[in-house]
Amino acid sequence: FGLGGVSGSFAVSVARNEISSVVRARIAGAGNGGVRSDTGDVTLLADANATIKAEVAAAAVAASVGVVGVSFAGAGAAARNVILTTTEASITGSDVVSARDLSVTAESTGQTIDAFVLAAAAAFSGGVFAGAAAVGASVAENYIGWNPYSTTSSTYTTNSTPSSLTTSQTVRILDGPRAGDVYRYVGATPLAAPDLKAQDYTDETKWQQVGTDAAGSTRAIVDTSRLEVTGKLTILADSGADIDADVAAASVALAGGGVAIALAAAGLYVLNRIGAKTEAAIIGTRGLGIDVGGSAGTAITVTARDVSTIRAYGGSASIAASVGVFGSVAAAIAIAIARNDIRGQVLAHMTGATVDTTSGSTTIQASEQATISAASQAAALSVSGGISVAGGGSSEDVSITTATRAYVSGGTLTLGGALTIDAKDTSSATATVETISAALSVIGFAAAGSFARSVVAPTLEAAIRDGATVGAAGAITVEATEKARSIVVANGNAYGSTFAAAGSVAIATLAADVTASVSGAQIWTTAGAITIRARYNATDAGANDAGVANAASAQAGASSGSLVALSGASATAVDRAVVRAFGGGTLSASGAISLLAVSYAAPKADTDALALAIGGAAGIAVTSSEARVSTQAYVDGSVAQLSTNTAGAASLTVTARSVQHAKADSTALAGGIFAAGNAVSATAVVGLFAARPTTRATLGSGSISVTGDVTLDSILTATAIAAAKGIAVTGGVGAGASLSSATLEPKLEAGVDGGSVTSTAGAITITARYNATTAGANASGVSNPVLATAQTTSGGLLGISGGRSTATDAGIVDTYTASGSTLRAANAITLAARAFVAPAARTSGLTVGGAGVGVTFATAVAKPSIVARLDGNVGTAALAGASSVSVTTIATTSALAETTAVSGGILAAGNASVATSKVEQNGVRPTVEASLGAGTVRASGAITVTAQLTASSTAGSTGLSVSGGIGAGGSVADATLAPKVAAGVGGGTKIAGGAITIQSLLNANTAGTNQGPTHSTYAEAGATAGSGLASFSGAFSDATDASVVDTFVLSGATLNATGAVSVLSAAYGAARAFSHGISVAGAAGVGISDASAISRASVVTRFEGNIGTAAISGAATLDVKTLATQTADAESDAVSGGILAAGNAALANAEVRETGAAPNARAGLGSGTITVGGNIAVVSRLLATATADT
Repeated sequence: FGLGGVSGSFAVSVARNEISSVVRARIAGAGNGGVRSDTGDVTLLADANATIKAEVAAAAVAASVGVVGVSFAGAGAAARNVILTTTEASITGSDVVSARDLSVTAESTGQTIDAFVLAAAAAFSGGVFAGAAAVGASVAENYIGWNPYSTTSSTYTTNSTPSSLTTSQTVRILDGPRAGDVYRYVGATPLAAPDLKAQDYTDETKWQQVGTDAAGSTRAIVDTSRLEVTGKLTILADSGADIDADVAAASVALAGGGVAIALAAAGLYVLNRIGAKTEAAIIGTRGLGIDVGGSAGTAITVTARDVSTIRAYGGSASIAASVGVFGSVAAAIAIAIARNDIRGQVLAHMTGATVDTTSGSTTIQASEQATISAASQAAALSVSGGISVAGGGSSEDVSITTATRAYVSGGTLTLGGALTIDAKDTSSATATVETISAALSVIGFAAAGSFARSVVAPTLEAAIRDGATVGAAGAITVEATEKARSIVVANGNAYGSTFAAAGSVAIATLAADVTASVSGAQIWTTAGAITIRARYNATDAGANDAGVANAASAQAGASSGSLVALSGASATAVDRAVVRAFGGGTLSASGAISLLAVSYAAPKADTDALALAIGGAAGIAVTSSEARVSTQAYVDGSVAQLSTNTAGAASLTVTARSVQHAKADSTALAGGIFAAGNAVSATAVVGLFAARPTTRATLGSGSISVTGDVTLDSILTATAIAAAKGIAVTGGVGAGASLSSATLEPKLEAGVDGGSVTSTAGAITITARYNATTAGANASGVSNPVLATAQTTSGGLLGISGGRSTATDAGIVDTYTASGSTLRAANAITLAARAFVAPAARTSGLTVGGAGVGVTFATAVAKPSIVARLDGNVGTAALAGASSVSVTTIATTSALAETTAVSGGILAAGNASVATSKVEQNGVRPTVEASLGAGTVRASGAITVTAQLTASSTAGSTGLSVSGGIGAGGSVADATLAPKVAAGVGGGTKIAGGAITIQSLLNANTAGTNQGPTHSTYAEAGATAGSGLASFSGAFSDATDASVVDTFVLSGATLNATGAVSVLSAAYGAARAFSHGISVAGAAGVGISDASAISRASVVTRFEGNIGTAAISGAATLDVKTLATQTADAESDAVSGGILAAGNAALANAEVRETGAAPNARAGLGSGTITVGGNIAVVSRLLATATADT
């Protein structure tokens, strides 16, 4: 107190806690009789627990009153807590005999850190001149099994500027929340002159963190020992780590007087890390190895399990307030930064061991349960009578990158019961961030930013590998099950009297690697089945098993309010898992062998941006959702007789099944008295990840022999849905733009890559299905698996809006047997490809005001390639390889584009609406194809090759323009149907004990009548304009059918059949274009309407090969037919009205014509030799009509 009152208060509190312990229970070097229990059990137990409870607080208060009053308060609190424990139970280099059970157990389930950190500061001042400042800062670092003192070297730092970065070089991060971390570049392509500060080090395809090997461990080990156990052998490593952290920082500054200044700042930093190693293992043996008798149905269990949990909360708040007679300033800043990581290893294995059991099951299991739940909040409030500034920022960065493995590596296992190798992982990361800033004063500036990122990238493996030999008297099961979640929410809110800006970014990534495999090993079971199964967030049937609807979910929201307001929000959700179930080496079972890889992915991203202002407001929302999961089941080795099995297996089933849904929603709302604008983008994609197939079910170049059926299924259900919506309302100028894009571009494979496949008493079936049932009907669960919608609305003295939606389906389906493959079956051999493709794009725009202009575009493109091809052999020229052979492709393909534009203006209004739909080829690939290649195919019954497509292309465009002055509207609709349908024989000898049928069908049955929509190609455009003075309208529609149908038997092919040989092309096409325009005005109205329908399809059937010889009949009859119907219908209407003048033009054009030199319909025989016992018919028929109406 007094003339000059100055006060200061400072408080600092620091806590450091560390537990570093070693607990061991062991038998070592006990050979030559070693350790023996003649009547009881042998037990080893190492048990360790460690707990740290830290409470750290600091508080400072300063107050002053005087002519000049100045107060400063600062408080800082920090805690570092470290637990590094080693827990080990082991038998090493010893001989141990147990008359009953033997157990080796290491437990460390009680590793816990509970931390509370608080820093608070308050400053108060009063006087003619009053100044108050308060700062509060909190820091908490918690580590379990993660050494914070790591000194890993690196090739570069983020300050380096190398000319290039090559694979395996490393980079140390110097700044930011990842400071100190070292990452190795694992990308395949060198980076040229990379900016090391700008790299995305969370991208697991390019970067891998190093130097985080477990600093603590829990191990239960039997190493290089001889064990004789009458009962059960149990090896268990069990660990658990838990971090619970609450961190807060607060500051308050209050000043009052003549001139008053208040400054408040609060900040916190939280770092939590868990990174231990848990291992249970048998590593090598000595002497005769390990002998276990078994008890109560169990012989050996090797189990490693870990539960790691981080729960973290960080809250930062600051308040600054000032009141001054002559002037006042207040500023408040709040920052919250947090990072949380779980990275560890869980291993359960037998490596290089010789193991024998008499009875009971053997189980090797590794399980990880890693959970992060983290939240950060920051709030800043600034209040003054003059100038105030408030700024808030919060960040939450979480990651789970664990490795969980259960395996047999090398060695020899002879088991008297079943063997189960089971790897399980449940990884869940949730990050929630919220920031709010408010500046209330005559002049106030507020800004708020939120960032949330979650990366969940576990590695999971269950395997028999590295030259292992395993024989079992029961079932052998190798199974990996992953359940993973990555969920983020970010919100930023800013409110100020003059200017406010709010932004938020949310990124959620799933990048699991899940493998169940037998590789480079020999395994057999004499009394059971072999099952190899990999699951990712899915049940065996493909249903969601993640526990939440969207395992990868990102939500971002931003709101602002002020004289001038700006809001931006971005959300990205990505699921790019790899799921594999494969068999290599040699497999043999008395029962069935089955491989299953199954996945479910449904990434979802949502953004909302709201900006409200007295002056001008702008809102930006960007959303992206990507599903790029690769699901593969394959056999690269052999299925053959081993041990006493008479065949490789009773049956073989290889299934790859995936469900993938990508959804993106984006919304922006802006409102201002003078101006408002928004920009909205939404993108949803289901596609490839690093060129890997989306689903794959294949057999390799090995030999497969089973008694029953061989079944390969590659099944994908996929949707991509994107929605963008923008609204801008103002009294001045309003503008809005909305963009949406939805894409499906997967690749499905089912086939045989050059090997020999034999079913001695069953059938061989190879199928790939893409959003389709076995009959080819829609199996996606929605009408349009690809859907893009864009909505834009603007209103003001001048309103402008634009919208574009794009929907694309470019899926590739390939069912095949490669050249060099040989198939043999007692029953039928079937290759089938099925697909349902229906992209839809819809755009609508509404613009109103003194003058309004709107533009909308919608584009839908269907360009799939659906193929079934038998390029290898079936049987031999002398010996039938199947009772029948069927190669069929059935697909439904449609494209739908719809646009609507409405504009209204007191003075003027105009709009343009464009809709484009296309069904076309994917590059040079046919749309649908079924074929036999140059191999030899012989069946005791019929051979059938069918390619069938139901296709349509529809475009609709509507425009409405109403104005008191001048109104203009234009609509364009363009629909194109240009697929290629092909079926044929490329060469080789094909011999059937029945008929041979080769046919291509496009929207038609075998009689040529319509089996598709009424109009396979349809375009409709409508434009309406009305005004008080003058109006103009134009409607233009174009429907084009340029389909190609080709059924062929090429030169070099020889067909022989006891029945008929039929080669058929049948197609039905109906193109219709309809345009209608209305223009009405008080003075003059002009309307133009133009419709064009063109059919220029080409339907061809060509037989260029041989049947029989010149002397010997090769078939009962031969039919080579082309049946085509092509219609073109164009209708155009134009209406105009005006008191002074009116004019209109209506044009309609309808054509059925050739495309270059390609005929509309053709059937013919080539230069080959054809001899049949009965009739030969070559028929080419075209039914064509063209109608134009105005």
